[in-house]
Parts: sequence; C-alpha cells; structure tokens
Amino acid sequence: MKKVYILQTGSYNKTSDRFEFYDVEVFSSKKKLEASVENSMVDCNKGYDIVREHHDYHSSDLQYTMIDYKCLSADSSGREMKVRYLLKVKELR
Repeated sequence: MKKVYILQTGSYNKTSDRFEFYDVEVFSSKKKLEASVENSMVDCNKGYDIVREHHDYHSSDLQYTMIDYKCLSADSSGREMKVRYLLKVKELR
C-alpha cells in the first residue's frame, strides 16, 4: 500500500483556549515532510521549547505525531505564540 504524509499547522488561541488549524499540506514521503517541518520550525520561526509526542492507535490504524513549540509572532508586536504541527500517515486504498 502507498502512503501519504499529512502536515496540519495550527496556533494556540488564548480566547478559545484551543489550537486552531489553518493549513494542511500533503507529502509523498516522510523525508519531505520532516524537511518541511524542520525548515518552518527552526529556520523560519526560530522555534524553542519544542515538545514532540508520538501517538499510535493500533485499533484504528491512526498514527500521528504532535509537535508543539513556541516562537515569536512575525508582526511588529513580537508576542510569544504557541504553534502545533500534526504529522499524520494515511494509507491510500
């Protein structure tokens, strides 16, 4: 079976007290997905306080990795933001 790798990007909203996802990207290989995450998180956003959690649910064939990190906003305020990446693997059928 062929697999696709999905990256969902979201930021924490203090008003609603939850992460709101605003972008979805699909990759043909895990290597391309990881390169995109590293480029965005470290090089572009200067991420710090990085937490990576892997979840694997065998009963539903759901696998994903959550990466949370903090960075400073790109606007002139420079306020601290919390960003979450969800990395998912799906089999094509």
